[in-house]
Amino acid sequence: MLKSLCLLLLPLYCLANSTYASTSVVFACAEASDSQLFSVLTEIYSHFLEPFELDFSMQTTTEQRMISEVASGRIDGACGQSIPMFESLNSPHVVRSSPPIAMLSVRAVSTTHHTSIKSLSELTHSPLRIGIIASTGTALAAQQRGISFQNILHIDRGIRMLAANRLDYVISNHIQIRRALNDVAPLVRLTLSDNLLYLPVHPVLNIKHRQLVPPLNGYLTRLNHCLGGPLSQTNSINWLSLTRKKLEECSESVASHTIIQKNYQAYPNN
Repeated sequence: MLKSLCLLLLPLYCLANSTYASTSVVFACAEASDSQLFSVLTEIYSHFLEPFELDFSMQTTTEQRMISEVASGRIDGACGQSIPMFESLNSPHVVRSSPPIAMLSVRAVSTTHHTSIKSLSELTHSPLRIGIIASTGTALAAQQRGISFQNILHIDRGIRMLAANRLDYVISNHIQIRRALNDVAPLVRLTLSDNLLYLPVHPVLNIKHRQLVPPLNGYLTRLNHCLGGPLSQTNSINWLSLTRKKLEECSESVASHTIIQKNYQAYPNN
């Protein structure tokens, strides 16, 4: 009887303690799939995962949904998540890299009728009409500083509201602002503030891929050293002009960042 019970329970024990083989990794990214940055990030993560024989693909989603999709396990990782958003989730199902892949500069856009602000603290408890995209790292940073704001769905919508005198300031990161100013035809003369806040952005992985974090840390450390730091306003040309040859040079050798060799195994979600 005891022998039969052991034979019955053994497969269940093995299943509970086994890992499963992954052949592909899918990331979410709050970047349009036709943007230059989306292409560069796809190249970076594809190159990183090559030694593990993992195919890589990336799909566009919103910053609001990105980390929750990773936490649920529906998506394997996120191309980059700001620290405020990562910490606000407070989930045991996600892990992040130690080095950032980007350092976003938070800035304010206003019409020439308003002076350019020097610090976010100037807007604390301010009666001014401020627009920020809700549920983003910028929004969380503003809330932590007691700044009241209107939720805007898209940055270009905020710029149009500025032009129509329905907002006094729009606050966002430099990547979104630059894109909006390029995409939205100049409707009115605008003033752009200096940097108000830096938001570190890190790749995020579902906990089942936690084995990838140590080699990813080493890979990003070398990449940041090679390109003059994480992607930012000051070195964006280095990052956006990345080629496969340059990636090979930056990462020293394909095998150098490989702690887990071929036949990578992802942990099951517990």
